[in-house]
Amino acid sequence: MMKLPDYVLKAINLLETNNYEVYVVGGAVRDYLLGKTPSDYDLSTNATPEEIKQVFANYFTIDTGIKHGTVTVMIDHKLLEITTYREEEGYIDFRRPSKVTFIKNIKSDLARRDFTINAICFNRKFLDLHDGINDLENKIIKAIGKPEERFTEDPLRILRALRFASTLDFEIEKATKNAVLKYFPLLKKVSKERINVELSKLLVGKNVKQILIEYKDLLEKYIFKFRLSNMHINVIDEVSNDLVTKVSLLYLNSDIDDVTKSLKELKFPNKFIKKIVNVLKYYGYKIVNNEVEMLKVLKVVEYVTLGIILDLKNTLEKGKYQAEINLYQNLKAKVLRINDLKINGRDLIKIGFKEGLIIRNTLERLLDDVINGLENERNSLIKKAKEYYEDCMGDDL
Repeated sequence: MMKLPDYVLKAINLLETNNYEVYVVGGAVRDYLLGKTPSDYDLSTNATPEEIKQVFANYFTIDTGIKHGTVTVMIDHKLLEITTYREEEGYIDFRRPSKVTFIKNIKSDLARRDFTINAICFNRKFLDLHDGINDLENKIIKAIGKPEERFTEDPLRILRALRFASTLDFEIEKATKNAVLKYFPLLKKVSKERINVELSKLLVGKNVKQILIEYKDLLEKYIFKFRLSNMHINVIDEVSNDLVTKVSLLYLNSDIDDVTKSLKELKFPNKFIKKIVNVLKYYGYKIVNNEVEMLKVLKVVEYVTLGIILDLKNTLEKGKYQAEINLYQNLKAKVLRINDLKINGRDLIKIGFKEGLIIRNTLERLLDDVINGLENERNSLIKKAKEYYEDCMGDDL
């Protein structure tokens, strides 16, 4: 028996009290059967969108996708999507159907879904019209009905098949796989934003290495628009399971301008791209097992960025950087930037330094002094700064 949260039970009870049929559908049921705790829930019902809104008239509702039958209801400060059973036809833009018909029969609604493992429903007992529970047990990704129809309706399902195979560590069933290979070029019709969502999940999946190996040529041609290194793919399971680390590995040793262009085309956020660029930019830095030298590197390289670099180096060079990683992990509390100094530019001006680059340069020298053992204490820093000022009294400050 699937235990449901109170807010979901409230929604089910309200719909049933008003004589409507309703089921929990999709990922929540799949995840529960896999032994996971679902993160969110979706309901499917024979009530029309207007009827759903009437049932939940005392709740805040959002017309999320009311044209296609979805109303979002807020219950106990939780958002719950409730969608009317529907049939679809005429996918003229390879995503949205040109015609949606609201229906009363859940059987037809389930027939339009993507994979058998996503078509299992629950309300007091499981409803499994497409043998999805058996496919879960056998770790199989299988399209509902004819896979070519499912993929031409919405080509993103091609990438979703790979994503589920990666995240769940499942095999793609033969006919479904053949359709993936045949219709992969249709992903050119899909928006990069939608591709980004599936790709990001795929890359941190348990089976990502096998997926990248098996579909490398297609992924290069239609997704990355970039050559992927076999050497890097072969160790992708060994680095930290973090999207920045995984993507940095795939683009390692590549031209930064090309990488930036590729990631922008894939609609990754600018902040994410900057993280990748910084890993590639500083990857060539010499990193040694010496506290002072590593702290000097950390003046330039962000702590998290250096951690990713060390992870990649240690993986690619078979554990040669383990000592440096151990040192790095013990340095977090000691990492210093100019802003951490107990002295600032205003203090230097009071000493006599003129505004300009000399202020920054002096603060950099003081930071080096602290890294090399000078106490990060105001009086000590001012004393040292005065020495630097006296040394350059004759220069044009």
